[in-house]
Amino acid sequence: MYSDRTKTYTTNYSSAANTTTLLGVIAAGVASYLLYSGELLISIIVLLLSYSMDVLDGMIARRGIQTVRERARGTFLDGLADRVSDLFIFTALFLSPLFDALAVFLLATLSYFALYLRSTLGQFRVFTKTFFERNTRSAALLVILLATVFSSPLANGIWIIVGLQGLALLSYMRKGIARLSVPSDPETTDITGDETLENTVYAVAT
Repeated sequence: MYSDRTKTYTTNYSSAANTTTLLGVIAAGVASYLLYSGELLISIIVLLLSYSMDVLDGMIARRGIQTVRERARGTFLDGLADRVSDLFIFTALFLSPLFDALAVFLLATLSYFALYLRSTLGQFRVFTKTFFERNTRSAALLVILLATVFSSPLANGIWIIVGLQGLALLSYMRKGIARLSVPSDPETTDITGDETLENTVYAVAT
């Protein structure tokens, strides 16, 4: 059983991580508004701050000694924050006259479909990653936004990200079908990666 001192230590880290997560969502909302308003350079800076907080909250959470309940709650909140942040950004890109609305719509659709597919595979205890996860997509979007600021040919590169996201989705489907096609022993546990709580809610948090 945890001592009172350990409980306080754990609670402080958990609160700090959740606060950082919330600040990241707020920053994403501000960045999205700036992006919609045409303030590209400032929006990039704020968006980079949002992405940094998304990384920082996980570092804070891992540093503290957390109970299973706190880890589950923090992972759920982090996943929810990621989805809300993505919604802000996709909406701003879709409404902005600087980007192809169809490309943005397809990117958002493929991204959320990939999340759904990964979550479904997780119900069968199949956990996998591809070459194009959310962090990679975020970095690619930042490159496209920077290119747009400087009027580079990459200004229309949203279609490139759409293609990469589509390939990642196909990779999820291929890996999922391959793993589910292999007969498994019901007496054994077949999990790819560390058998941790983060794996159990992996699809939500990534």
